[in-house]
Amino acid sequence: MEKSKITRLNELSHKAKGEGLSRSEAAEREALRKEYIEAFKTNLRETLESVRIEEADGSLTPLKKRTDGAKSHRNHHPHDENCACGCCHHEKEKLPEQ
Repeated sequence: MEKSKITRLNELSHKAKGEGLSRSEAAEREALRKEYIEAFKTNLRETLESVRIEEADGSLTPLKKRTDGAKSHRNHHPHDENCACGCCHHEKEKLPEQ
């Protein structure tokens, strides 16, 4: 996203907090927000695709996409007795023996 568009988005956001926006300005701000978010997501995906994990033998392994369809870490996932993931269901249920 061009710097001029980010500048305009910031101007509209500041104006919204102060005097308010007209309908056309609100629509412009919404369009710029959507474009900004899409650009952010694209950049994040590209960054994650370039990440490599260094294995114990020195080899590099790319990150793998999740294939379980889970949208967040809050869904159940495998644990061991020393799990320190911090997910919320540790306190609500006893974890199965593995």
